[in-house]
Amino acid sequence: MLSTPSANRDPRVFENPDEMIFDRHPNPHVGFAVGPHRCLGMHLARRELRIALQEIHRRMPEYTIAPDKKPQIYGGGVKGVTSLHLAVQQASS
Repeated sequence: MLSTPSANRDPRVFENPDEMIFDRHPNPHVGFAVGPHRCLGMHLARRELRIALQEIHRRMPEYTIAPDKKPQIYGGGVKGVTSLHLAVQQASS
């Protein structure tokens, strides 16, 4: 039995499917399932996540993902990150 998120790694649909590309476009993922099994709360979940990320970024200094360390990703039913090293950008004067 394959988990639904494995469809998000189909190389016929996604170029470089094993890379986490935050601005992938188009991104036809099936994170909230599809068809009759689609999550009824998906629109609320997306809105909550968008608001949470906006608030986090509003309060954090400018940063980038550390170029010398790749994010460590775990799979399973839900894909996530076990470590994400950030580098704070120094303000230019």
